[in-house]
Amino acid sequence: MNGRKAFTLIEMLVVVAIVAVIAALIFPVFAKAKQSGFATQDITQLRQVYMGLQMYRADYEQNYPLSLADVGGSYVHKQILASPVDRRTPDAAGTYPADRFLDLPGEPNRRVSYKMSYAYLRAFEGRFPMQGLWDYYIQSSKWSVLVCADYLTTTSMTPSPSVTDHGTQTDSGTFLRIRMDGSLRKVQKKGMGISVGGSYEELFYYPDESPGSS
Repeated sequence: MNGRKAFTLIEMLVVVAIVAVIAALIFPVFAKAKQSGFATQDITQLRQVYMGLQMYRADYEQNYPLSLADVGGSYVHKQILASPVDRRTPDAAGTYPADRFLDLPGEPNRRVSYKMSYAYLRAFEGRFPMQGLWDYYIQSSKWSVLVCADYLTTTSMTPSPSVTDHGTQTDSGTFLRIRMDGSLRKVQKKGMGISVGGSYEELFYYPDESPGSS
């Protein structure tokens, strides 16, 4: 007879436990590497969108477009405007908000047939205290013209009784910003309050942030 001995139940459970421990150690590393790859892609796309804005300005007497929808398809491929971590699905009409952070309940907004993941300063100008003074923003390198906030995680939400201000949400995570001068800022923020439906200045202006990748 063959004297080969089969694995016992205990031995199999030990092997399964070892594999589970190894997987628990490796999977977070893979997830972090994948997230880092997405961030690198977003940085590349933000720079392409910035170049698209400059080409638009060259054609329109140095004026900035009112929305990124004005450069999508003409100066950059529409897919460049979508972050790889943007998991939104289209509405019943198959459209997305042209300015993602302005897409609020009961607030009409321009719609487009493709994703636009990045916040664009000019689209928010009317919500800032110095409304209509676009020259004020474009003259300061501390203002960011493009922002990717898809890597933020909302940790809390405080409602507001105001009709125009939907409350304040506290976010933490990574911001990717392209400033007016074209420089990139990759910034970590913890417990940052964003006024939802308010001015949104927090998205675009941080005078104390340090330079990131270039």
